[in-house]
Amino acid sequence: MDNLAGKLSALLLVTSSMLLASAQAATFSVSTVACGPQGNCDYGPFQSTAPGAPPANSAVAKSYVFVPPPGSGGGYSIGVNSSVALDAPDTWRVYAQAGGYINVQEPFASSAVSAYAGGGAGMLDTFTPQSTPTWNTTGFLRFSWLVEGSASVTYSAPGTPDQANAAVTLGFDCSYSSVAGAASSPCASPDFAPAPPGAYTLTGSRRFGSSQTFNEVLDFDVFVQADRPVTVSMGAGLSAGIGLLYGTPVGVLNGLAFGDFLNTGRLVAVTLFDSGGNAVLDAVLRSESGFDYLAVTAVPEPSAMLLLLAGLVAVAARQLFVGRAQMRFG
Repeated sequence: MDNLAGKLSALLLVTSSMLLASAQAATFSVSTVACGPQGNCDYGPFQSTAPGAPPANSAVAKSYVFVPPPGSGGGYSIGVNSSVALDAPDTWRVYAQAGGYINVQEPFASSAVSAYAGGGAGMLDTFTPQSTPTWNTTGFLRFSWLVEGSASVTYSAPGTPDQANAAVTLGFDCSYSSVAGAASSPCASPDFAPAPPGAYTLTGSRRFGSSQTFNEVLDFDVFVQADRPVTVSMGAGLSAGIGLLYGTPVGVLNGLAFGDFLNTGRLVAVTLFDSGGNAVLDAVLRSESGFDYLAVTAVPEPSAMLLLLAGLVAVAARQLFVGRAQMRFG
C-alpha cells in the first residue's frame, strides 16, 4: 500500500509532461486524478493560467463500492476526492481525501485493494539571468517554497501497517534545460536526496502515516549561466489513499486520510548565487512570463500573525543559504 509517493510522482510527471508537450511559452497548470480498486482512473480538468489571470482550478471525486453476492464475504466502500488551485506563478492550494472500509474474508486478501485521489500544480517558465558588474559566469537559481498544511490520518486494520493502512503524501518534482530541445536535467535540493544517475528530474516526497502539521521552506536549485536562457519545470502535489496488499489477513480496514494544504504553498524567494555559493546582490533576472521573480516575498496573512516571530527566526536561519549553497555546483 505504501506506494502513494510513486503514484503521486507519476501524477506530477504527467502534469509536467503535459506542460512540456503543450507549452511553447510559459505555462502554469493544474490537474487531478482519482483511481479505484480495479485500477480505473478518472481525471479532473487540466487547466492553465498565467500571471495576473484568474486562478486555474481542477477537482475530482469518486466513490467505489463492491457488495459481494449473497452467501459470500468481502466487499468495500471507498470515497476519494481532491481539488487544486494555482495563482500563477507563486501560490498553489491543494487538498486530497480518501476514506472508507475494505473487508477481508478467509483466508486472506486474494488481491491488492486500494483507492486514492491526488492533485498537482505545475510551472514552466524560461529564465535569463543577465550579466552584472559583480557576476558574469555561472551559478544557480534557488527557488524557495514555503509549504504549510496538515495531514489527518486514522485507521484500524488487520495485519501490519506494511500490509494495510491509510496515508497522505506530499510530493515535488523539478527539472531544467539550458538548450532548446535538449534532454532535461534534475534540479538539486538540500531538502531531498539527489536524483539517481540518468534521471531527468528530481523527485521528492513527504509521507504522513499519522496526523501531523507541516511547515517547511523547501529549496530547489537550477544551474545557470549568465545571459543564457534556462527553462525550468516544477511541480507540487498531494495525494491521499487507503488500501491493503495481497495476503493481508482476515479483518476490516477502516480508515480516513485527509491532506489539507489549502493554507497554500508559496514561492517566498528566488535567489541568484554565484558558483561559490554567494548571493548575487545586483542580480537581474528576466522571465518569459514577464513575472518579476526576484521581487517575490512572503506576505503574512492576518490569521498568521502569530507566526511572525517564527518567520523572523526563519529569516535569520536562511543565512545558512550560503553554507548550504556551497554544496551546489561548486
